[in-house]
This record gives sequence, C-alpha cells and structure tokens, in this order.
Amino acid sequence: MDAKQFIAKIAPYAVEDMRKTNVSAALTIAQGMLESSNGNSGLTQKANNLFGIKGSGDAGSITMPTTEYVNGKPIKVDAKFAKYSSWGASIAAHSKLFVNGLSWNKNHYKPVIGQRGAAAARAVAACGYATDPKYAEKLISLMNQYNLYQYDEGATTKPEKEEDTLKLSEYQWGVVEENIKALLNQKVISDKSWLDKAKNRTLTVSELSWLTFIVTMRK
Repeated sequence: MDAKQFIAKIAPYAVEDMRKTNVSAALTIAQGMLESSNGNSGLTQKANNLFGIKGSGDAGSITMPTTEYVNGKPIKVDAKFAKYSSWGASIAAHSKLFVNGLSWNKNHYKPVIGQRGAAAARAVAACGYATDPKYAEKLISLMNQYNLYQYDEGATTKPEKEEDTLKLSEYQWGVVEENIKALLNQKVISDKSWLDKAKNRTLTVSELSWLTFIVTMRK
C-alpha cells in the first residue's frame, strides 16, 4: 500500500472521528502514516494497530519489536502493543487517549484537542506522545507533502441553516436512505445519525456534499 492509497482508506475514518472528538483529522492521518509505514508495518498487518499504542485493545494484545529513544539515541526493545479488530477501532482508541488522557493525568493530552494541522502535531509531540525528538517535524512534513490540512477543513461542522435542508421528493429521499444504508453496511461510515437525518428529512446540502466527499475518497 502506498501513501496515497493509505490516505484514501484512512481519511474517511479520520474525518468522521474528528467530527465526534475534535481530534485533528490531519494529525490522525499523519500519525497513522508515520507509525504504520502507510499501513505496511507488521503491527498494523497483524494487529490493526495504526499508531503504535501499547497495552491492550478490543482484540487483546501482541508483543512486537520497536525502536525507543533513550537520551536521543535509538534502541531496539520488545513491547506489548494493543491489538484491534479493525482500523476504525484503532482510530477510536487513538482519539480516546487524547480525549480521556492518562490514568494518572486526565488532562495530559488536553492541549491536542481542538488544535489543527501543524499546531496539533507540535502539541502531541510536546505532550510526549513519542520519544523521537523530531516527531513533530516528521508529522508536519507529511501534512505539507500530502496536503493533509484539507481533511481538517472538510471535517469542520458548519452551523445548519433551515434553508440549507435538502428539498427532495419522497422518491429521492428513499434513494438517499438506501445509499446511506449501503455506506453503513460497507463500513464506509459508522455514525447511524446520518440515516436518522435522512429518515427525518433533516439532512442538509452541506452534509450530503460531505457524504459524497467520503465516498469519493474511498474510490
């Protein structure tokens, strides 16, 4: 899997997650690219762990070799990493860490929440997420190279306006509902509120545009 293929696969999950947690989609994607070698790392292949999160996941754990930095120097060690049932579960755990913090400090990653792009990269590095002294620099380089900032912009929820609500016939609403059901079944999206909005006839023009963007990114 190359970088562009990886981005196309992870972006819809990252954007949807940002809409729920306010964790930068650009950060999620860049960290995933760096930590998983664009989805090609042994940890990702064997455990769906995109971010090098240690401990246990919804599918248990796995022991893998990794590189740690001690006094700025890299060393090889074996560590216990979380194992996940899917990429979606891995991304959810990644954002949960930022939102809920650590057991001894619930606000440890609070500076990351609400930050965008490069600012989010600097914040996560400053919070000590990784031992690599050039971690923020590497994340920002990926954001610049692949214009990952666009995913933060796409995830930003705009205030709904009454006149923005879709004006469709009952037949057209039915088509929209069936397509959203298909996206949920294919796990392209996981938030069932999309279907509720279609059923309640409250889906907006901007939201439909966003769904179209997600589908386009998966192709």
